[in-house]
Amino acid sequence: MDDIFRHLYEITLSLTAKLDRTDALNYVARSARKLTGASIAIVAILDSRDCITEFVSSGLHTEQIKRVPIPFHRAQAFPNISAHDSVINNHIHSDEVHNYLALPILVHTRVWGRLYVANKPSDFTEEDSFALRLLTQATAVAVHNTRLYAQAQSRSHWLTASQNIVASLLEGSEEEDALQVITDEMLKAGHADVAMMVLESINDQWACEFVAGIPGSDARKFLGVTFPPQGRARTVIREQAGIIVDSMQLMPVVRVEALREFGPMLYAPMISSDASPSPGAQGRGVIVLARYPHSSEFDLNDLAMAENVAQQATIALEL
Repeated sequence: MDDIFRHLYEITLSLTAKLDRTDALNYVARSARKLTGASIAIVAILDSRDCITEFVSSGLHTEQIKRVPIPFHRAQAFPNISAHDSVINNHIHSDEVHNYLALPILVHTRVWGRLYVANKPSDFTEEDSFALRLLTQATAVAVHNTRLYAQAQSRSHWLTASQNIVASLLEGSEEEDALQVITDEMLKAGHADVAMMVLESINDQWACEFVAGIPGSDARKFLGVTFPPQGRARTVIREQAGIIVDSMQLMPVVRVEALREFGPMLYAPMISSDASPSPGAQGRGVIVLARYPHSSEFDLNDLAMAENVAQQATIALEL
């Protein structure tokens, strides 16, 4: 047991120095194999629907990794595992797995992910479970630290976007050029695949007037797409409060069918300097950021930064 504590102490110290999430999780997977003697270790990341959308592994071959159908529900992998419990199964009969140990990774009391180890030459023991439970606690701290670092990096990107937008306006850009700059900068800062600016068009319609996209996204096909009064974009414009969507493909109702090809989406209102914050007031427009399916979800930090830059850009544009 003393050896386990010594190894865990060394692992925890190493984890505190890792600010990249993938780097940290790869280290956790390797450490889990070393602590238990298992030949395979996987750190699976869950989304808000309890589906595994990302994972890092140690001991899996490239062909095995390619066969994993991302995303898939946690219960599809190990159906007998409940959300918060650790499970040892030394009697599974499978072509590739003959025993496994699974534990949840809790970040702020929420099941953020799960740690799986499999194929130990002997049976998994309660001592293995105890060691990995301590490892998951260290993993939770590391995930929190990498999240804080990522948020700091994100704020830096949004600040750069805001500065670039203002600089473009101060140079005396034409309005259309300025609106395109805003769309381009929001795309980059939000790490989106496609960015759209929805503005009021003719006959009380609202349509996508400016787009930006990563190479291969075919973003220009969204130019001119109209947004109905009951849809999310128009609601954001009216209420002047942004929203995030975990996956457009999983939404029961999508009123703009062209958007169903996306996964996570973020809507940030463009609020005029003279617009009233009261419900029913009209903002100038909305920035829509979209990521393709299986991408990481937008979070509240992304939304807050996008709302702030969209508002600053609108006010600067008017001035």
